[in-house]
Amino acid sequence: MHTPPRLETRRLVLKLPHLGDAPSIARSYAADPEVTRYLSWRPHSRLDETHAFLRDLLRRERAGHCHPWLLTSRDGGEVLGMVEARKMPEGWELGYVLARAAWNRGLMTEAVGGVLPALSGLGLERIFADTHRDHVASQRVLEKNGFARHGIVPRNALRPNVSPEPTDSLRYVKGL
Repeated sequence: MHTPPRLETRRLVLKLPHLGDAPSIARSYAADPEVTRYLSWRPHSRLDETHAFLRDLLRRERAGHCHPWLLTSRDGGEVLGMVEARKMPEGWELGYVLARAAWNRGLMTEAVGGVLPALSGLGLERIFADTHRDHVASQRVLEKNGFARHGIVPRNALRPNVSPEPTDSLRYVKGL
């Protein structure tokens, strides 16, 4: 079960990442502590961390455990972020990250809106996303794409840039 390797929106091209994208990913967002603040991983301090992440991501994609898209701008091709749907025990989870230079322009809302039809085409009936209670921008992306707040999941996510202990998440759900 695979998604289209390339999607296009009005301002973005979303495509399957490759190992050669590692330097651009590191420069654009993976090394930025502000971008990774609410994520489940620390900022990458070395390029080999980004390479290792991509190797694992592409292995999971080939096995059908996730569907990742690298976000690039339509006009210049610069790397802006990533959207990924990943298979979890409780269903399919949507995750995303956006470079700080691309914040406050509606690009992640557009990217998620572009990915949802592709996921629906896989026969998925619903998808969920978890976000930190203080990550208002992420909550707005989900709400603008028709996700409904489902509740609080206690201590379900390790966000090492926020706390050494697992933190609560706000869970959002959308039927596809």
